[in-house]
Amino acid sequence: MPPSHIFKIWHAADDAPNAPRRLITLGVGGTDDETCMRRAAELAAAIDAKHSELLWPVDYRVLDVEGRFWSVRIDLVTRPTYVAISSQELPPMPSAVHVFWRGQVACEDARLSSAPSKWPKGQYWMSLLEFADGSHPDGDRCEACWRNAPDLVQRLPGHGGTGTGE
Repeated sequence: MPPSHIFKIWHAADDAPNAPRRLITLGVGGTDDETCMRRAAELAAAIDAKHSELLWPVDYRVLDVEGRFWSVRIDLVTRPTYVAISSQELPPMPSAVHVFWRGQVACEDARLSSAPSKWPKGQYWMSLLEFADGSHPDGDRCEACWRNAPDLVQRLPGHGGTGTGE
């Protein structure tokens, strides 16, 4: 197989089948002859569609450098497209104190996955050890943190755990 394929391509309805409309050269790139031929016809259709109105499907004739003659039907296929039809910014997090342990908050809120200095305005923290010792936050507490923190306390040394996080 040569390092590239040269294809002569024309519409099947053309009156002059020996006068190709396009000459397309493609690198073989590990593809088989039929795949290259199909790709050449698709490229010709893409070029033709930019310069004229085509009624789909369109039949092409393709002649490769080895003298093989192909009939290829090309159709316009619409790929699924996703378009945002609305967007709305959600309200900011209400101010709360979170339980912070090993770089994470007990509520596991994704908005608080970075360092506390980068958290949204109004978000504060207390350590799991402070929670375990019964400290009360200054301000509203994160109810999800207060629900999840008791399970984490069990992992603390002196509170039923080994301190290894196990």
